[in-house]
Amino acid sequence: METTIKLIAIVLLLMIGISKQSLAQKNISLTNPDEITEAAVKYFEYSLKEGELFKLAEKHQITGAYEFDVTIRERGEVASVFVVDREGGSLAFQNLVKDAVMKMKLGFKMQKGKRYKINYKFQF
Repeated sequence: METTIKLIAIVLLLMIGISKQSLAQKNISLTNPDEITEAAVKYFEYSLKEGELFKLAEKHQITGAYEFDVTIRERGEVASVFVVDREGGSLAFQNLVKDAVMKMKLGFKMQKGKRYKINYKFQF
Protein backbone atom coordinates (compact mmCIF):
# COMPACT_ATOMS: atom_id res chain seq x y z
CA MET A 1 0.00 0.00 0.00
CA GLU A 2 2.77 2.41 0.96
CA THR A 3 4.67 1.61 -2.24
CA THR A 4 1.54 2.29 -4.30
CA ILE A 5 1.05 5.67 -2.64
CA LYS A 6 4.71 6.53 -3.18
CA LEU A 7 4.48 5.51 -6.86
CA ILE A 8 1.35 7.62 -7.38
CA ALA A 9 3.00 10.62 -5.72
CA ILE A 10 6.12 10.29 -7.86
CA VAL A 11 4.12 9.90 -11.07
CA LEU A 12 2.09 13.00 -10.23
CA LEU A 13 5.23 15.02 -9.52
CA LEU A 14 6.83 13.88 -12.76
CA MET A 15 3.68 14.62 -14.76
CA ILE A 16 3.70 18.18 -13.49
CA GLY A 17 7.10 18.53 -15.13
CA ILE A 18 9.22 19.39 -12.14
CA SER A 19 12.71 20.56 -12.88
CA LYS A 20 15.97 19.01 -11.72
CA GLN A 21 16.31 21.54 -8.92
CA SER A 22 12.95 20.90 -7.33
CA LEU A 23 13.44 17.14 -7.62
CA ALA A 24 16.76 17.44 -5.83
CA GLN A 25 15.28 19.70 -3.14
CA LYS A 26 12.63 17.09 -2.33
CA ASN A 27 15.43 14.50 -1.92
CA ILE A 28 13.24 11.70 -3.25
CA SER A 29 14.39 8.16 -2.53
CA LEU A 30 13.35 5.58 -5.12
CA THR A 31 13.38 1.80 -4.75
CA ASN A 32 11.24 0.43 -7.58
CA PRO A 33 13.16 -0.09 -10.87
CA ASP A 34 10.19 1.27 -12.85
CA GLU A 35 10.17 4.46 -10.74
CA ILE A 36 13.91 4.86 -11.25
CA THR A 37 13.63 4.36 -15.01
CA GLU A 38 10.75 6.82 -15.25
CA ALA A 39 12.54 9.47 -13.18
CA ALA A 40 15.74 9.08 -15.24
CA VAL A 41 13.85 9.31 -18.55
CA LYS A 42 12.06 12.46 -17.35
CA TYR A 43 15.40 13.98 -16.37
CA PHE A 44 16.95 13.09 -19.74
CA GLU A 45 13.95 14.62 -21.55
CA TYR A 46 14.25 17.78 -19.43
CA SER A 47 17.97 17.98 -20.19
CA LEU A 48 17.34 17.66 -23.94
CA LYS A 49 14.61 20.33 -23.94
CA GLU A 50 16.10 22.97 -21.64
CA GLY A 51 18.94 21.58 -19.55
CA GLU A 52 22.60 20.73 -20.00
CA LEU A 53 22.19 18.74 -23.20
CA PHE A 54 20.08 21.48 -24.78
CA LYS A 55 22.82 24.04 -24.06
CA LEU A 56 25.51 21.67 -25.31
CA ALA A 57 23.58 21.00 -28.53
CA GLU A 58 23.13 24.73 -29.18
CA LYS A 59 26.78 25.50 -28.49
CA HIS A 60 28.17 22.74 -30.74
CA GLN A 61 25.28 22.37 -33.23
CA ILE A 62 24.94 18.68 -32.34
CA THR A 63 22.83 16.55 -34.69
CA GLY A 64 21.88 12.88 -34.79
CA ALA A 65 20.57 10.30 -32.37
CA TYR A 66 22.74 8.52 -29.81
CA GLU A 67 21.56 5.42 -27.96
CA PHE A 68 23.34 4.70 -24.68
CA ASP A 69 23.14 2.20 -21.85
CA VAL A 70 23.36 4.43 -18.77
CA THR A 71 24.11 2.92 -15.36
CA ILE A 72 22.90 4.94 -12.37
CA ARG A 73 24.24 4.42 -8.86
CA GLU A 74 22.75 5.06 -5.43
CA ARG A 75 22.93 8.88 -5.29
CA GLY A 76 21.41 9.36 -8.73
CA GLU A 77 24.87 9.75 -10.23
CA VAL A 78 25.72 8.29 -13.60
CA ALA A 79 28.23 5.48 -13.06
CA SER A 80 28.84 4.49 -16.69
CA VAL A 81 27.71 5.23 -20.23
CA PHE A 82 28.10 2.69 -23.04
CA VAL A 83 27.36 3.51 -26.65
CA VAL A 84 24.77 1.18 -28.21
CA ASP A 85 24.04 2.91 -31.51
CA ARG A 86 24.48 6.16 -33.42
CA GLU A 87 22.22 7.47 -36.20
CA GLY A 88 23.64 10.44 -38.05
CA GLY A 89 25.84 12.88 -36.23
CA SER A 90 29.52 12.17 -35.77
CA LEU A 91 31.88 10.38 -33.45
CA ALA A 92 32.94 13.73 -31.98
CA PHE A 93 29.31 14.65 -31.21
CA GLN A 94 28.72 11.18 -29.76
CA ASN A 95 31.68 11.62 -27.40
CA LEU A 96 30.52 15.11 -26.35
CA VAL A 97 27.06 13.79 -25.49
CA LYS A 98 28.46 10.70 -23.75
CA ASP A 99 30.76 12.86 -21.59
CA ALA A 100 27.89 15.22 -20.70
CA VAL A 101 25.65 12.31 -19.69
CA MET A 102 28.48 10.84 -17.60
CA LYS A 103 28.64 14.08 -15.55
CA MET A 104 24.89 14.13 -14.80
CA LYS A 105 23.39 13.90 -11.33
CA LEU A 106 19.75 12.95 -11.66
CA GLY A 107 18.49 14.45 -8.39
CA PHE A 108 17.11 11.38 -6.63
CA LYS A 109 18.49 8.69 -4.36
CA MET A 110 18.22 4.93 -4.56
CA GLN A 111 18.92 2.03 -2.22
CA LYS A 112 22.48 1.95 -0.98
CA GLY A 113 24.74 -0.23 -3.10
CA LYS A 114 22.21 -0.60 -5.94
CA ARG A 115 22.84 0.21 -9.59
CA TYR A 116 20.31 0.34 -12.42
CA LYS A 117 20.98 0.25 -16.15
CA ILE A 118 18.72 2.24 -18.45
CA ASN A 119 18.75 2.27 -22.24
CA TYR A 120 17.92 5.70 -23.66
CA LYS A 121 18.12 7.26 -27.12
CA PHE A 122 19.18 10.92 -27.04
CA GLN A 123 17.60 12.54 -30.11
CA PHE A 124 19.00 15.89 -31.31
